[in-house]
Amino acid sequence: MLSAIDVFFLNYDDFNGSFVDAHVLFEHRTFKRVGFGDGLNHLNFNIDFKDDEQRWSVDSTFTGLWLYTTVYFK
Repeated sequence: MLSAIDVFFLNYDDFNGSFVDAHVLFEHRTFKRVGFGDGLNHLNFNIDFKDDEQRWSVDSTFTGLWLYTTVYFK
């Protein structure tokens, strides 16, 4: 099992933002040099900022499935 999370936050003047990327992967080395895996990925992107006239906001979330093959060279 492999897992990772990347997080970035920024708060500066009239700008606020965050970016979160997290995944969990399950991999099986089926043969000596080939493996197969699947996993789940979650991505969230959020930005809020204000200009002279109005406030802007962008919010996006994506969750998806990974299916992959790994080849080992050594």
